[in-house]
Amino acid sequence: MTKITSILAFFILSLVAVQSSFQSSFAFTDVSGNSKYYEAISGLESSDIVDGNPDGTFEPAESINRAEFLKIIVEAQYNNIQGSGCFPDVPAKWFEKYICFAKSEGIVDGYDDNTFRPGDTISLAEGTKILLESLNMKVSPVQNTKWYTPYMQVAESMYLIGNLTNDPKKELTREEAAQLIYNSQEETMPSTPTPVEPPTPTETPTETPTSGLFDEEYTHLPPGKWDWNNADNDFANYRNFETNIGKFNPLKNNDGEQYGWELIGNNPDAIEFDGPAMYFYGSSGTDLINLGARGSIHSFGDGNLAGGDDVLVFEESYSLDFRTGSSLDNSDQDDDLVIGGCTPNTDTSFDIETTTIHTGPGSDTVFIRDMERAAIDAGNGSNGRTDSIDPNDGDDVVVFRGNMLDFRFFGGNGDDTAVW
Repeated sequence: MTKITSILAFFILSLVAVQSSFQSSFAFTDVSGNSKYYEAISGLESSDIVDGNPDGTFEPAESINRAEFLKIIVEAQYNNIQGSGCFPDVPAKWFEKYICFAKSEGIVDGYDDNTFRPGDTISLAEGTKILLESLNMKVSPVQNTKWYTPYMQVAESMYLIGNLTNDPKKELTREEAAQLIYNSQEETMPSTPTPVEPPTPTETPTETPTSGLFDEEYTHLPPGKWDWNNADNDFANYRNFETNIGKFNPLKNNDGEQYGWELIGNNPDAIEFDGPAMYFYGSSGTDLINLGARGSIHSFGDGNLAGGDDVLVFEESYSLDFRTGSSLDNSDQDDDLVIGGCTPNTDTSFDIETTTIHTGPGSDTVFIRDMERAAIDAGNGSNGRTDSIDPNDGDDVVVFRGNMLDFRFFGGNGDDTAVW
């Protein structure tokens, strides 16, 4: 059983108060069919994942406190759980070892006053942070934002929020936990990919696919299967694409060691290109760049990318090479945030190494959506070439969603996380 499967299973079981001796097709008398959480709760119940109480109730509006939530997460992933004396407000009760163990593992660190407040209710933001931290998804802080902003962005990019009220400070209820889990199950539950036969070649020209959907299945890749720098805490998943899009091929160095994956589209001619790329250079500082349609630039701050903590946003843009400043000026302080989205298009005149994102050696966060023929370099490299990777690269998070036709991903030297 994989880590994600274990977490979901234990988290779901936490919603069960006492197992009922019998159930109807939908046993919860206190969950209305008009509830916006009905699909999630009934879906989990019909799969025998939640059973509710013996009296047929689910108690959807009841909250989950911090100790209960953390116990579920820790038990899902670890054995030989021990710990004590970690917070002054955590007494020698049933939850002490879970909280202290989680603190020792870096999953939680408590409040600024060195308390944990185990009996407090847990907010959506706090629950999301604990869940992502337990998955070793090391989300970097973003300057001039709330602490929870990058965690919520990752959760949104993974479709975990769904139809939940997107209020980070709201107390998490059982029905909201069910929805969160249902969303996780729909979007991230691993399963065994079903082999498919490639399309039969034909003499009749076919249109190059310009959009694609992810299959339900994806494969978990453990550390060592994708990162060539032997980081100990990497986490990577790749999803299978629809048959008409293409297939994944491993990328290997001269020693035969795998360092990444390449998605090869069914029309290889679509990635030929001999024209110029677009580059953005800059000076130090914290910058926000919004690159609009087809390369037009709308700048805020000093309008440049360089050694500061950069925020780069672009959409509806074609044939672009984005380099956050640290890949150009040898800065080792960058913690960049890149949010990318390109509209699907039929233009065949650009190259897999031209639509490129290079993040710097800091702990970068990258969200990519609908980036056709893209190369993503999470290290401090040049067009994904491994000989230029900075050995001091930080802990990066890269999340892909939507149509990612003909793209390459290169992990950095830190404890990176990639989900696509």
